[in-house]
This record gives sequence, C-alpha cells and structure tokens, in this order.
Amino acid sequence: MRWSLVAWIIGVAQHVAKGQRLRVSNACTEEPIWLAHMASTNVGPDRQNVMLKPGESYVFNTKNITGARYWPKARCNAQGNSCELGESGGPEEICNSTIGCAPPVDTKFEASFEQNGVDWVDVSLVDGWTLPFRFEMSNRCNAGDGHRGIHRVVDCSHLSFEACPRMEQVGKASTGPVNLQVVHPNTGNVVGCYAPCSKLTFSNWGNTAARYAPPDPAVQEYCCPTPPESPEACRKGPVGQTQFVQAVHRDCPGVYGYSYDDGMGLILCPDDTQYKMTFYCPKGLGSGIGSVPPLVGNTQSTTQAAPGECQLPVWSVRADLKEVNANTSFKIVRHTNDGWEEYVSLKTPTGRFLAAEPDGFVKADIKTISFWELFTMDTHEDGRVSFRSFHRKYLSVEPYGSLRSLSWTVGDREKFRVVPMENGNVALRCFDGKYLTTNTACESEVAQVLGTCYEKDTAYSPLDMPGESQTLEDEASSCQARCRATTGCTHFTYFVVGRFCHLTNGLALRMLGSLGAISGPSDCKGSDFVMKDAWVGHSGLMPQGSLGAGGSFVLMFAAISCSVLAARQRCRRVSQFSACGLLRTRACDEALGHCNLADQEASSALISSESS
Repeated sequence: MRWSLVAWIIGVAQHVAKGQRLRVSNACTEEPIWLAHMASTNVGPDRQNVMLKPGESYVFNTKNITGARYWPKARCNAQGNSCELGESGGPEEICNSTIGCAPPVDTKFEASFEQNGVDWVDVSLVDGWTLPFRFEMSNRCNAGDGHRGIHRVVDCSHLSFEACPRMEQVGKASTGPVNLQVVHPNTGNVVGCYAPCSKLTFSNWGNTAARYAPPDPAVQEYCCPTPPESPEACRKGPVGQTQFVQAVHRDCPGVYGYSYDDGMGLILCPDDTQYKMTFYCPKGLGSGIGSVPPLVGNTQSTTQAAPGECQLPVWSVRADLKEVNANTSFKIVRHTNDGWEEYVSLKTPTGRFLAAEPDGFVKADIKTISFWELFTMDTHEDGRVSFRSFHRKYLSVEPYGSLRSLSWTVGDREKFRVVPMENGNVALRCFDGKYLTTNTACESEVAQVLGTCYEKDTAYSPLDMPGESQTLEDEASSCQARCRATTGCTHFTYFVVGRFCHLTNGLALRMLGSLGAISGPSDCKGSDFVMKDAWVGHSGLMPQGSLGAGGSFVLMFAAISCSVLAARQRCRRVSQFSACGLLRTRACDEALGHCNLADQEASSALISSESS
C-alpha cells in the first residue's frame, strides 16, 4: 500500500491533535533498552519502563505535559528495573536493593509541552551522559535566550565511554586528578560519564570524591550555581577548559557541556513540533560495540508505520525549470518590525519561507520567520538582485541546480533576474536561464527510489572520489544531478538521514545492505533497472552522520560483501584487501575490478530472482 502525501499529513495532524509528538527509537541491535520518564514528580500518562527491542520505536503522549524527563536504561530485569545502566531512580522506579540508585548522569530529554503556544525542550549534558543519541526537531526552533537559531538535528551519536576523562583536573576540589567514568559496583563495567560537578557532588555508589555541595567554594567554579557564581564568572572559570567539556563539544557539537556554556541550552519550539530521539548502543570499554556504527536488523515500530509511508516531507528549492509556473512563484515579503526593516523573506505559494541554515543548506519548509528566513536584497548594475542571508552569506546556485548559502561574494551564480508574475508574485531566473523552483519530496528512502534506477540500502565504497567531499542535498535526485555534473563520477550514494551526498568513480565497490543509503548511476538513461518494490526490509549498515567516519570498517565490510557475492575466488589473490583503499596500486585496482565485476553479476542475479 502506498500512502499519498495527503494521507501522511492527515496522520501527522492526528498525532499532533492527540498530543503524540515525541517518538523515541532504539537503534541498537546489541540489546533492548527501556524508557523511563516522569512529568513533574509523577509518572506521565504513558506506562513506565517501556521496553524497545532493537529497531523499535514508541510515541509518547505530550499533551500539556510540564516538567517532563525521559531517559534510557539498559541491561534490566524483565520488569525494566534493577538496570546496570540508567537506574537512577524516579517515580515507580526500583533500584538495586544493595547498592542503591545510580548517579543521575543519564542521557536525557527534558521538556514542557504546549506552554502558551510553545514547547521548552532541553538535551544538555551538564550532568554527564550514558547512551549516545540523535535528536531531531521538525520545526525551526530557537535557543531559549531568544537570540540564536539552532540546527534541527542534534547529533551526539559519537559519544563514547572511551572519551570520558580518567584524569580530570578539578583544582582545589581534589588533591589529584579524578576519574569521571561511572563504574558499576557489582559488574565493574563503565556505565556512564560524570560531568566534573556531578563527580564532586553525587555520592551514589560510594563515590568518595563527592564531598561537596554545588555552592561550596571548592566546586562552585565547576557547578556554577547562581548565586554565587555569575554567568560571566562561570564562562571565564576553569570548567570550560576541562577535558569533559572538550569531549562534549567534539562529540556532541552545539550542546551544553556546563551551565552557561555557549551551546544551545534550553530550546524554544512551536507547539506543533514533532520530536524524534534515537538512542544508540553504549560505546566502548566492554560495551561490545566500540566505535563502529551499530548494525541493525529489520526495523520495527510500536506504532506500525505503513509500508511506503512518508516519514517527513521535504519542501526543497532548486534551479529546475526554464518556464514559469506556480512552483516558480515567490512573494518578496518586506518587514516593518523594529530592527528588521532592512530584511526581506521569500515566501512560496504553500506559505513556507526559504530558510538558509548556518551550514549553507537551503530549504523552503518553514511557516514562521526567525533569523534564518531573513535576507538583505541588493540590486546590481545589470538589474539583477542578490540575497544575503542573516549569517551574511549569499544565495548561490550550484551548476547542477542546488541552492546554497555559502558564498561571501557576489558573482554570476549569486544573481537573480526578478520576473513579475500575474498574481503579484515574482519568479527568480538564475544565471543559466532556469528558475528557482519549489518541490515537495519525501524523506523516506522508499519514496525516493520508486520508479527510478536507484537502489535502496546500497552504497559505494570508498564514499568519496579524489577531489570530492560530502555535501548536503535535499533529496537523492539532487545528489544524482551533482554526480552528473562532476567529471569522472559514475555513481552517487545518498544517506536519507542527514541528507549526505557522496560521489564515486568507477573504482568504487558496490556495498549491499547499507541501511538508509540510496545509490545509483550518474544518469538513469540507458539503465535497465527500475526500482519497483514498495517496501524492502532493512538490513546492513546504518550510517551515523556519514559512513566516512568508519572508513576502515567500510572497506572491511566491502570485502565481506564481495566474498559473499560469489567473488571469493577472484578476490582471494588480494592478501591485504583493506590496504587497497589506502594504497591505490595498479595490482590493487585490477584485483578490486575483478571483485566488483563479480559483485555486479551476483547482484543482477538477485534482482532477476526478485522480479520473477
């Protein structure tokens, strides 16, 4: 069954009406997790200790919930209690009767929903962390201080216990460095990471370093209670230079590592925002997963998403058409608010505004105006105009059509000819004669491969050919257009989660089972393969941000896939297979070419058997 976009929007509206706007998923295949939560001082409307098997999700009720906290637990009993990780107490929680509750350093999500038209949410690591995670918001949100926009994806999937400092200097609070790793008293396993303040104030599990309260002079520079510590004094103090905070900034960019950090802190979102929190396996120090991205099996959901259902529509914008129509229509909105008089916004026929994110990605899916929807419009001597974003970079059209906000200067690709339309709106003609065009795509990888020559859950390795690096694209077709416009590119790989686009040449290996990846040739013309399956079970490698983070693992996986696909005899001559990715000798290339050929032959046989 294929759901239309209208059906998806109705489904989302029903979830919002019921107050079901928080989806939590378990992306760890090593083990299940349990979800604990509280609202104010009691359990919320959902049951306590929801168990999620690998690949499952649960949608929480968020209707008028205040003071809510959600956190993961792992290695629990059948009732979801007495857990090795995350058993820090709370309503209806049962801790170990011998050792008591764990120190509350949990990875957590906190929120107050539907408060005078807004949600207040928080994903800071001020207390510490347990599981790595990825947090996503469907709307454009702002930092709670009101002065900064923030990214809609908070990627903390690379947090690991190995990165937790074992020799942290804490000044006068200790005569020597302290170990911030949380060690379970019975199993001896590392199950969390203290923040410096937590290590010095949480006495759970016999923590002998906890001899203070946050206002004590010996620790107030690390805990920053106000009063006596002011925000300015806290930022100038030693806590910002600790190894812990540096690890947070490196592996969880943009998130608070201590009170008054320059991260996002409290987040202010519209009260119809959809939230998704994805937890990953604990990494490092006996967790059994190390720094390798988790492998996942068949995805499941307690909410039973329908096959082919669009998980999130994407309203994209690109230079696409050479004729004007409704999709090339924009309204230039001039602002009269104090301080905004110099800015304009570009509104599409669907009522959405163009937004230029700080990383240069441009979309047209925001119905409210914040900083990222503001542009200054300048008219040049040739009559064309340019648009400079709030972060002072110009809108620019790539040769393959994607719209970016990356250029500090104005050239031909940054100028647009304003063409009046009958409805009072305008069309914007680009340097190549094409018009900026808004389209609606589906973030679902299933929807993006139907009727194309693309392959789902397939990638090419190495991900990036020489001279090319990862870019962000709104959909797979934009990634293919980039490949088509790039000399030497034969195939592209596009990761739906994160919207990462990679280009490869003819030396790359085709990798089956790469969950969430879409790949295909530079042009579908002449291709004899068109994707027709409405839904294909997921299995294989799920990327964390970009598969490029695990290059050696990718090469190893490619070797295994190749041998499984009947290339064992041809590849056996390559004794140091992974070295071929680093030392591109002629012998390596020839050997890999044989392997790639066998892979293609075997894949063709698989496709034929599926279609018959």
